Amino acid sequence: MIYSVIDVETTGGSPKNSKITEIAIYRHDGEKVIDEFVSLINPEMKIPTFVSNLTGITDEMVEDAPKFYEVAKQIIEFTEGTIFVAHNVSFDYGMIRSEFKSLGFDYRLPHLCTVRSSRHILPGKESYSLGKLTRSLGIELKGRHRAGGDAMATAHLLTMLLENNDNQLDSFIQQELNPQVLNPKLNLDVIEEIPNRAGLYRFYNEMNELIYLGKSKAVRTQIELHLKNTVVKKSAAWGQEITRIECELTGSELIAAILEHQILKKGMPKYNRAKRKSTKSNSLFPDQMNEMAFNGESFYVLGKGRMKHEKSLILVENGSFVGYGFAPFHLHRLEPIYWKRYITLSTEDDEIQEMIFNFLKKNKLDKVMI
Repeated sequence: MIYSVIDVETTGGSPKNSKITEIAIYRHDGEKVIDEFVSLINPEMKIPTFVSNLTGITDEMVEDAPKFYEVAKQIIEFTEGTIFVAHNVSFDYGMIRSEFKSLGFDYRLPHLCTVRSSRHILPGKESYSLGKLTRSLGIELKGRHRAGGDAMATAHLLTMLLENNDNQLDSFIQQELNPQVLNPKLNLDVIEEIPNRAGLYRFYNEMNELIYLGKSKAVRTQIELHLKNTVVKKSAAWGQEITRIECELTGSELIAAILEHQILKKGMPKYNRAKRKSTKSNSLFPDQMNEMAFNGESFYVLGKGRMKHEKSLILVENGSFVGYGFAPFHLHRLEPIYWKRYITLSTEDDEIQEMIFNFLKKNKLDKVMI
């Protein structure tokens, strides 16, 4: 197995509005670095002053450097057939994919994050930032915030992880979606735009029929797992039938479960029916609730909202589920008596009350009595 350990420096923090200013790639054979590709890149835009102060890369330095399209073929050939490795891989991988996308090329490789894998293989560290982690491990980091220095330190970290992994590291390699086994009408770019937060997701077929409804605390990850499993489990129907995916964020994992339950009560999409037949129990939460579980209490359950400046609310009155909603983050400034204006009323449902009861038992959530 060959790894491409990669770091990029950029003009900003988002692939949507940033460009690469430097790239470093070290090919690693599982024991040591065996080859390298390092180059400044002309981003064809001004480098913000604060970025230049951080990286030391100035407009003058990149003026005569190759543009990304001029080294794109070299990057493809250099990394072909390897595992893409980076510290916080989502950023570096996202930046490189964005650059290739602007050239009309869909760049995809299996990828491995040394932040995530280090937390499991080297637990108990005070920090897993590249600088602090490598310092604690005795790894020299020359040229912090330069692609070559950061990538080389990451390569040494990879060596250490491979020496200590006991075959754990393979489980952290994220396989990419393969467009060739999916329906050609499914736009994979839409999936990459989905926030990885709690919510519902829906799969539709070519006839615009809902064929599967699911919930997750990390929607994008769960969608990708479904689509990857079409290959692993050789279930061609899934990959070939899905032509459109919709997502509805809920912030709260509990609200996602409630909404899923309410929708499925009205009718089961065909792959939900198939899934339910293969499981022993249809209960979303296996514990049983006695009729007096809430003892006639009235309270709100507060959780994360769909966005940063929002909270989610679930209302139970006199022991019965009333509804849910979303409110501004500064909700705590108002007396709970005024919170009901944010609640979407719902019909009473014993199964939802059981969900709430069991979820409160298993999770630390804010419960505000009224």
